[in-house]
Amino acid sequence: MKLVEQIKQCYIPGTLKGCDMTEKTVGERLASLRRANNYSLRTVAEAVGKSAATVLRWENGESDPSRADIVKLAELYNQDAVWLQWGVKPRNTEKRTQSIIGKLPLLSDRQLDHVDDLIDLLLAGSKEEHENGDES
Repeated sequence: MKLVEQIKQCYIPGTLKGCDMTEKTVGERLASLRRANNYSLRTVAEAVGKSAATVLRWENGESDPSRADIVKLAELYNQDAVWLQWGVKPRNTEKRTQSIIGKLPLLSDRQLDHVDDLIDLLLAGSKEEHENGDES
């Protein structure tokens, strides 16, 4: 399946919650990141100095990683530690917007069309959520 199609599946209005990592637990975020990076339990365990069984317990929600472990995991996955722990990313929209705008000239016309379509899908989903009172 093409990336654009995968993204569309996540962002079609009414299906946002199924793809939104903020809806997941810390264990589900850890499991998703491990699979996305094709890491074994052992690889993650060695990176943070724990056993594979401990990492599996985190992913299954049987226990939670300590703050120090969250920091190590965030570094391993190149993610924000606050997001990894709580599922919430700090908003820095001005810097983020400028970063995105700066990348647009690097895209082909076809890629820009996909970006435009994705933005339309996201905005339609946001509008629908707002109208339904589901605004976050």
